Amino acid sequence: MHADMSFNGQRLEWSGSGTFKATTGMVGFQMPNHQCVPEFGPIPQGVYKVYVADRGIAQSDKDGRCSLSPAWGIQSIPRGEAAGNCEQFWMNWGHNRARLEPADGETRNACSPVRGGFYLHDSTKGYSHGCIEVEPGFFPVLRARAAGATKGYFLLKVKYVADRPTNGGTRV
Repeated sequence: MHADMSFNGQRLEWSGSGTFKATTGMVGFQMPNHQCVPEFGPIPQGVYKVYVADRGIAQSDKDGRCSLSPAWGIQSIPRGEAAGNCEQFWMNWGHNRARLEPADGETRNACSPVRGGFYLHDSTKGYSHGCIEVEPGFFPVLRARAAGATKGYFLLKVKYVADRPTNGGTRV
């Protein structure tokens, strides 16, 4: 399986499109050996589909807790009046997100219990709950490349450098 992009724990590289700072995992858990720690560790190594259909503006899942409904594609995160009283929570996502799903069984079953619900998103906190936080300049490139995509996804390979933190300097 040929990946379009690769993430080594600090940089997301996309041949012909650039190299972007990226971070995964919570502070204190940003090491490859924590990748199976739910809600704290980095995204598990493997190959993921980055779904690129334009899904518009993310919506609340109506649970009253300011959670965003899952979506398989690229979305903008609401701000201002459109976000209502949830803006302070949704700011943690940044302005954009794109769904990641395991591309094969090995990736899907890399951890027990199985972890999922991952996204690429462009916040600038310097940490994530397992998603990949990528610098904001990535999303204009992703949207441009998605417009000419021949399938509904790109492949992203996650392969860490042993004993190197998974913080690529995305905190602003």
